[in-house]
Amino acid sequence: MNRLFLIVLLLMSFNTYGQEHSIDIRGGIVFSNKSSDDFLKDSEFRKGFLTGFNYEYHFPNNYSIGLGFIFNQRGFSVSSEFNDVYGNPTGGQSEVKFNYSYLNIPIKGGYSIGNKLQGFFNIGLSPNILIEAKHVSPSYEVNDMYFEKETYNVKNKVSDLSLSGLTELGASYKIFDITLLTSIVYSHEITTFSNDDYFKNTNLRHIGLSFSIGLKYWI
Repeated sequence: MNRLFLIVLLLMSFNTYGQEHSIDIRGGIVFSNKSSDDFLKDSEFRKGFLTGFNYEYHFPNNYSIGLGFIFNQRGFSVSSEFNDVYGNPTGGQSEVKFNYSYLNIPIKGGYSIGNKLQGFFNIGLSPNILIEAKHVSPSYEVNDMYFEKETYNVKNKVSDLSLSGLTELGASYKIFDITLLTSIVYSHEITTFSNDDYFKNTNLRHIGLSFSIGLKYWI
C-alpha cells in the first residue's frame, strides 16, 4: 500500500509542460453478481454503493494513466421456495444474501477526446482488498416453525485479495478548474474469491456494473 502512495507522489512531482494532473472524488451505485462453475446458477444481483477518489496523469496526446482507491460493495443473493411435508410449494420464500465489501485499487490507462466537453475510455486492472464478508439469512416461517434472522461473518474464509479487469466509459464537462464527470465501469474478476475453505472448486468470481458521478479537480 505504501508503494502505491509513493508512485502517486512521484507522478505528481513531474511538471513537464503540457502535462496535467487531476484528482476526482466520486460516488455511485454498483450492480454486482458472480460467475461460477455451475454453482447457484439462479443468483440475483446485489445493489450496493461505491465511493472514493482517483488520481490521473494526463499526457499532451490525450492519453492518461491513473490510480484510484475505491470502497466498493459487491455480492449476490439466492432465493429458495418452501415446501410442506408433502413436497408441495407453500408460496413462501427465503432469500440468502452474500455480501462483500472491498477496497479497490484500480490502475488504469485511457484516452479522451474533446476539450471542455470530453468523452473518455479507460481499461485496467484492479487489486481488491477484502474488508467485510457476511452471509445474511432472513427470518422466516415454514411448517409452523419460526427461524430468526441470522448474520454470519465469513471474512476469515473468503480470499483476502483478488484481481479484476475493468473497462470504463464516461463523459466530463470542464468548468474552470473543476470538471463534472460521470462514468460506467464493467469489472470482472480474473482470480477467484472462493478457495479450499470457501465453496471449494466453484471458481467464484465477482462481476459488476457501476454507475458513478463526481467532481474532478485539476492541479
